[in-house]
Amino acid sequence: MKSNFLQNTVFAPWNLMRVLRMTLGGFIIYEGYKSNEALFMFAGGMFVFMALMNVGCFGSQGCQTSALVTNQNLNDANEVLVDYEEVKV
Repeated sequence: MKSNFLQNTVFAPWNLMRVLRMTLGGFIIYEGYKSNEALFMFAGGMFVFMALMNVGCFGSQGCQTSALVTNQNLNDANEVLVDYEEVKV
């Protein structure tokens, strides 16, 4: 079950941000290896991990980037009623 989740996550359709994270992570790892800086290699590894797992940021929620946004969701969010009060000076 777990390997199926990982397989679906890694092989999900890649978008521009995933490719940029992977490229940037690979470049940072290479530069860290070339200059013998472990911190750079760790940071590059984090970028590569973010690209592989399709995660936008780290935290308790994980900022999943694969959420499907539909027009219905956008319309519901835009229909907030606001009452305005005129202020005269």
